Amino acid sequence: MRCVSGQAVADREGPSADGRRARRPPKRRRPLPFLIHSLLGLKLCLFTLFVCATGTVAVVSDDVEWLFQPMVRASATDRTVGWGSRYAAVREARPDHTIDFAVVGEEPYLATRFLTTNPAGETRIVYVDPATGRVTGESGWITFPSVVRALHYYLFLPGDWGFYAVTALGFVLTGSLISGLLTYKKFWRGLLRMPRMGRGSRVLWGDLHRQVGLWSAWFVFLIAMTSLWYLGERLLARTGLDFETPRTIIGAAALDALGPEPPRHRPLDALVDVAMAGLPDLELREIWFPARPEEPLFLRGQATAWLVRDRTNGVELNPYTGEVLAVHRAEAMPTVERWVHTADPLHFGDFGGLASKLVWVAFGLAMSFSTASGAVIFLKRTTQAVHPHALGPGPGTGRCGGRLRFLGRWKWPNLVVITLVPAAAYAMHWAPSFAPQPADSLILGPSPIGPWQTTVRAGTPWPPVPGGTTTWSVRFCDGCYWEIRSAGLGISGPDLPPSQLAPLVGGANTASARVPVPEMRPGEIPHLWLNVVGWDGRSHAVSWALPR
Repeated sequence: MRCVSGQAVADREGPSADGRRARRPPKRRRPLPFLIHSLLGLKLCLFTLFVCATGTVAVVSDDVEWLFQPMVRASATDRTVGWGSRYAAVREARPDHTIDFAVVGEEPYLATRFLTTNPAGETRIVYVDPATGRVTGESGWITFPSVVRALHYYLFLPGDWGFYAVTALGFVLTGSLISGLLTYKKFWRGLLRMPRMGRGSRVLWGDLHRQVGLWSAWFVFLIAMTSLWYLGERLLARTGLDFETPRTIIGAAALDALGPEPPRHRPLDALVDVAMAGLPDLELREIWFPARPEEPLFLRGQATAWLVRDRTNGVELNPYTGEVLAVHRAEAMPTVERWVHTADPLHFGDFGGLASKLVWVAFGLAMSFSTASGAVIFLKRTTQAVHPHALGPGPGTGRCGGRLRFLGRWKWPNLVVITLVPAAAYAMHWAPSFAPQPADSLILGPSPIGPWQTTVRAGTPWPPVPGGTTTWSVRFCDGCYWEIRSAGLGISGPDLPPSQLAPLVGGANTASARVPVPEMRPGEIPHLWLNVVGWDGRSHAVSWALPR
């Protein structure tokens, strides 16, 4: 049966009891703030509710994972083993993995996570119980927290478009907050006003909507302002403006001073002690391990500053000598950079442990309720306006409710953004981006280069578009990567290597280079050249013929 609109029902009601057609009372003109509040609250209500709900879950996603994933749990004790023991446990359990990053759990009952890369180039997470130093399990990159956060941050979309769509809701929240307060005259009197019972569901829903909105106004303002900051920060980053202090690089002279033999890192516990001496108040929360010889070891965490994220304070060290290269302290940062590190704790509420996160969850649910209740109030108001004495469901409810008629033309954009867009982006981009390289890609080698062995794999289809670029991953023999000081790739003819090489970036299991494809003479066979320089200064090269 076709769903009939409220206007059509009114037109079919026929004459009144005295033989004259019933006339509708003249519409009362609503003030502009009310119209703005209704417009912002209704037309994007499904998308706003979706972002609020996923953000609320994201705040406690690690804690939710703890409920059903035993390997992320840590022993309930305040005593922990040293970082060196945890690192050694991962090295022993996964000797072929490279360790890129380590971070303690947000709460004492969460395991320490080591982000590693296996020989296939896949990102893996190895969990270590900080109390025992025992590896409790391993997972891929796609976990419950990563899925929920990626869904909330950018809807799984590649690039920045999903991020822009989510953070731009800060304008909607700001407009809804201001217009709502202007609509509710003397709103401060309603903070302690109890919802009216026994006056019908429309009155009750309206009172609850106003009451919850008033008590959560500060939270809405906080989320809106930080969202708009994220939007502005990302737009400025696209122009090359970065507010954070850049990482330190170990200079060529310091590397030359290490001698001709491949240097080794000092023990991790000794480096941690040096960092603690350089920043005595440091509560170590995460460690960034160097992927290249010129990269420092970065130890970061909390110190004396309040309301900053864990990566604000830190010490950068030369991992070969233990020399302190830089000390980062929140109190010494410029105002804008300090705010960059404060926005995250304010947005996600993780500055006070589980207690503050639960407060953020409560008010996140309040925001979600305000969004949903606003739509319910509109439906009840329109239903009562058309059927003032109706006891059953009117338009927009019951059989017609599934069609979301009150959204008008905004119905489909809302539904598409919260269903088809994330599902398609996840299937086509997000999940495949963490998959290993296809087995049928072009593989060159293994081939000797100096005293080492190397294999090169094409990360993009070959042959490429003329004048384009190609990505190549390079894998050296086990343990050989740290014997090489620098390496680069290039494409040229079979006789001479190119004058400029694209440097390898990444760790032993992720080393890759993005190589431009030059124009070749007719009949000339292109060759991929790999050049490496050992710590003794000797240069070695190897080339492979590429199919045209």
